Amino acid sequence: MTEAEIAQITLDHWRREYPKEYRKLSREEALRQARGCATLTLMEMKALKLVHPGMTDYEAWTESRHLFCMNPPQVPKPTYDFEEDEELTEEQER
Repeated sequence: MTEAEIAQITLDHWRREYPKEYRKLSREEALRQARGCATLTLMEMKALKLVHPGMTDYEAWTESRHLFCMNPPQVPKPTYDFEEDEELTEEQER
């Protein structure tokens, strides 16, 4: 499997299983995260195949995909802008 194939599988999984989280990401951010997951999964697959020399790509994929690719995407938390808040009056502070 190639990194591009794994990234596409990851994106498809996110669209299907985590639609709310996926919609919160920009297209570029989703692709960046999926590529990162694909890279980490490929590294894990290579490590598994070193430990188990007879392991096929498919077997390594099924053993390692849950670590990175099948988890929900990381949605950035909104930042809070303190400057927009009004200053508290003395009564509100009490």
